[in-house]
Amino acid sequence: MLQQFQVQPEVELTNKILVTVLICTYNPCKHQFTQTLESLSNQSLPLSEWEVILVDNNSDSPLALEYPLKWHPNVKWVHEPKQGKPNAIVRGILCSKASLIITVDDDNLLDPDYLATAIKIQAENPNLGVFGSGRIEAAYEGALPQWFNAEMAAFIAIRQANQAMTSKTIKSHPLCTPWGIGLCITRHVALTYLTCCSEIQSQYSYLIGRKSSFLDDSLFSICAVNNGLSFGVFPELRAKHLIEPSRTTLPYILSLSYDNAFGEKHFSLIAGTSPDNPRRTGSAKAAAILLLKLRPKLAIEEFRHYIFHLKRSKQSRMLQASIFKGWNDAINAINSNNITASKQQY
Repeated sequence: MLQQFQVQPEVELTNKILVTVLICTYNPCKHQFTQTLESLSNQSLPLSEWEVILVDNNSDSPLALEYPLKWHPNVKWVHEPKQGKPNAIVRGILCSKASLIITVDDDNLLDPDYLATAIKIQAENPNLGVFGSGRIEAAYEGALPQWFNAEMAAFIAIRQANQAMTSKTIKSHPLCTPWGIGLCITRHVALTYLTCCSEIQSQYSYLIGRKSSFLDDSLFSICAVNNGLSFGVFPELRAKHLIEPSRTTLPYILSLSYDNAFGEKHFSLIAGTSPDNPRRTGSAKAAAILLLKLRPKLAIEEFRHYIFHLKRSKQSRMLQASIFKGWNDAINAINSNNITASKQQY
């Protein structure tokens, strides 16, 4: 469960520090985390203008001793004993000093101009509350299975936007919704997120700690919209996602797809939107029953879904079934907790 916290930040905002780079990690892969930190050391923005907050989310051994980051004058390691990325993000926000916070995962590589470009985008778009990378390239560390395609890659946060996309309405989700890789959060939205998390704790406690939880990324976009601000992605913000072989296995992709669908339904509930239900896998038995009940149009539609589903590859069929199950399980969870679909204001 998300821990209780004080919304008031633990430090004062300073004009000298323009950007806070926030890294939340738990038992990181050493060679990937080392590359992540090296990519930060190559940033073009002067070191005096940004800080690094690293949140050790209760790793097996203290990470501050292994990764001291002596090359940066503004580094702070923070220990967060309550595991779960939302807890770590909250702790990092409370410790941050800058008006712009950029989250970086422990397997991300930011382009050298990422921080400087983010500052420029923020200055040119004063009504932008949260934004992120429009180009996230995969750096696969092993051979890809033959069945692995773009549909699968989407679940490991690979994105190639050809132009900037922004919106003030959450209905444009997910095309404009920025992800956690290089997520840029303005101070006002970050503080709103703290209040929002407190509400989420009481209403959706069973979501805390889920993989790909909308609490990690997408909730920031809701907070921006509810403050009259926009959100979006920009192709000039470029990053790489280091993908180890275990993340291109079918069980891992199916797990992500289920959790994403589960979170997506809750996202629509919080945002007050009605996104399309994931396409049904169809059933020949259901089609026959509908036909016997003299409902030919519904029977034909059900059978059409069934035939389309059969034409897909085995892996794609499993993926679609996982998505549909995650969506339905979310509906059951919402109903069992008596949560009503009403837009929240934060």
